[in-house]
Amino acid sequence: MKKPILFYIALSMALTLVFIAIFAKYLAPYNPEFVELSAKLQPPGPDHWLGTDHMGRDVFSRLVTGTRLSLSIAGIVTLINLCIGVPLGLMVGWAGGGVEKTFTWLTNIVLAFPPFLLSMAFAGILGQGLGNIIIAVSSVGWVPYARVIRNMVVLMKDQEYVLGAKTMGAPVPYILRVHILPF
Repeated sequence: MKKPILFYIALSMALTLVFIAIFAKYLAPYNPEFVELSAKLQPPGPDHWLGTDHMGRDVFSRLVTGTRLSLSIAGIVTLINLCIGVPLGLMVGWAGGGVEKTFTWLTNIVLAFPPFLLSMAFAGILGQGLGNIIIAVSSVGWVPYARVIRNMVVLMKDQEYVLGAKTMGAPVPYILRVHILPF
């Protein structure tokens, strides 16, 4: 009985964040970039709900406007991870043999390190910038997607309906797209 409740709580939180990201311009009481040195490091109060930072900028306004950037980056990284992990997992799972063993060995090496630490190392190598951060996080984020898809392909490629499609001469991309991917 708790699972539906937790689902609705999580859904409401996600929708709230999306709402804040869409209407951030109207929800922020102050300009998040406006510097007012006379109001620096103020505690939370009626004027500044979360106080001000070391340059006098309203922390609540900066938090609300930062939600849009955070959700955008999360969406882009997830899309990149899916675009890399799903096709790679499909190909490796179907190929099997040495390709699968090499893939498993390489992904085990990547998964041996904490993903956050590995992403930070890549970000340090690539340098500053939003694009480099997206690349660094995506460079390790695709591995779980690829492994799950590979495992599903390995389990499903010996099913009767897949073997029947192979016997009838269906091309591999068709089998992967129609019979295996929609699991």
